[in-house]
Amino acid sequence: GPAFPEELLWLLCVRPTESGPGMTTLGVLAKSTVSRLHLDRNLVREIPARLGSLTDFLLTVDMNPVKHPPPDVTARGWPAMFEVLREEFLKYEKKLEENAANYNNMLHNNTTLPVWMAPPLVPGTTADDLDD
Repeated sequence: GPAFPEELLWLLCVRPTESGPGMTTLGVLAKSTVSRLHLDRNLVREIPARLGSLTDFLLTVDMNPVKHPPPDVTARGWPAMFEVLREEFLKYEKKLEENAANYNNMLHNNTTLPVWMAPPLVPGTTADDLDD
């Protein structure tokens, strides 16, 4: 099973980054199904950037060996952690969308593959999206 409590943090998001149309949240914050999570005095070492996609959520990780976000950020509490995680999460999603668009563009421009052999396009992103 998952390593509690660190793996629990991955389960809090209502919409994982790999799901849904376009595979990303498109910058829309999701309301967490959990409003507060106190993981004080545990062995949490890393808080996933995915938590930067949540609203109406409070996380405390006092007395933990947290390495990411850095200790000076975690010491300032959830608002400071959220700011860092949100920025990382949006960068991750942007990179995911860019990779999907590049992959789809490569498939679209590949004239050597017969149509029946071409892998499916990544959902939500077309070769036309690269022209923006």
